[in-house]
Amino acid sequence: MRGGLAGRHLSAAANRAREVGRTSWSFADQGVVSLGNFLTQIVLVRFLLPSQYGVFVLFFSVMVLLNNCQSSIVTYPLSVHGSASDLRGLRKITAFSLALTAAIALPQIPIVFGVAVFLKHSELTLAIVVALGCWQLQETLRRALMAHLRHRAAFPGDALSYCGQAAVLWYLAAHGALSLEAVFEVIAATSLVAATVQAAQLRPAPGSIRDSLGLLRSYWRLGKWNLATNATDAAVSASFPWTLGLAQGPAEAAAFQTVSNLLRVSHPVTFGVGNLVVPAASRERRESGIRGAVRSAWRPGAFGALLLLPYFAVLLIWPRWALSLAYGHGSGYVGLTAALRWFVLAYVFSYLFSVMGAFLNGIGHPSKLFVGEVGGAVCALAAGIPLTMRYGVLGACLGFFLVCLARMATASALVGRLLHSERAEPSPLVQGTGR
Repeated sequence: MRGGLAGRHLSAAANRAREVGRTSWSFADQGVVSLGNFLTQIVLVRFLLPSQYGVFVLFFSVMVLLNNCQSSIVTYPLSVHGSASDLRGLRKITAFSLALTAAIALPQIPIVFGVAVFLKHSELTLAIVVALGCWQLQETLRRALMAHLRHRAAFPGDALSYCGQAAVLWYLAAHGALSLEAVFEVIAATSLVAATVQAAQLRPAPGSIRDSLGLLRSYWRLGKWNLATNATDAAVSASFPWTLGLAQGPAEAAAFQTVSNLLRVSHPVTFGVGNLVVPAASRERRESGIRGAVRSAWRPGAFGALLLLPYFAVLLIWPRWALSLAYGHGSGYVGLTAALRWFVLAYVFSYLFSVMGAFLNGIGHPSKLFVGEVGGAVCALAAGIPLTMRYGVLGACLGFFLVCLARMATASALVGRLLHSERAEPSPLVQGTGR
């Protein structure tokens, strides 16, 4: 009996160790992605002219919008189906997802071309289209690995893609060879190298046409609300740099992005917490209802807030020092202290909304998350855009703060209604006492 009890304790300890390892690699993988993105932005800010960097910001916001659409109807359903499949099934699902990604890329070409013509940089169309396609292919493959919790396996490819991208751009900048076209070419090249590595790890294998048609219907059923939510989110986020770029020139869009860059350091924590909240809320909803799911979301949400609090406090108290450290003491962006403070406050509410969004996805209410995004979009149109046009970068940061506040308030009200409706329903025990 003692041996059996000891064996169970050892098994439980081994399971906890595996869980800690998976969580650590999840945070490490997201960390290397965010670090690479951050370093890339620092290189571009330091070595491109403000007008050039502003043009990059406008193009990149469109790429993010298109990438969010692809992730909603490809990588999100891939994560759901892949997590419930064995390795052979995952390979078939990944092959289908890659084919669907290639098909989705076709209508993106005229969109990119139209934006390039509008910005009078049509010569960049090919480089941007290739960069976007390679980025989406690599994102599909890394999500397939993550569907089986293989964050450790995804790490080398992601490091090559994102940190490799920053390293190559720094090398080009140091040798005076950095240009807008080169930036997108490097994104394409590093994404393609990483995709090759991750494809070799997965070895995708096509399934039957019948299976593919079934997956197509399921992908749309799963992804349509996610598509609406992510597209709205990306469109609202892009509205601020685009309003600045159109009203006051690309250099103002660049200034807005430099403020935003400093808050993107928080993304590993935000995304890592979301990855913990979704499965925990889903499990607790089945076992103990919505109130139990709220408690399960609160714990990782509070832990993430404690991790972010010191960094946010530093940015609020010493914004000039933070801007100088990132962009250099002689940078023209050092004076954006008030804008940075508003952006920090916006990210406080953005973090809270992301935790609530993960909770709503976990309990199977993605449509209510979309309602929260609509609340933010209405606020952006009603207050954010006019503030941006009147007060420039400071107005854009204040407008973004109002958007995040509106999203969080709307989501909070919806979660409150869910809790109230559950309390109002008679419990199964009460319903069963008909005698």
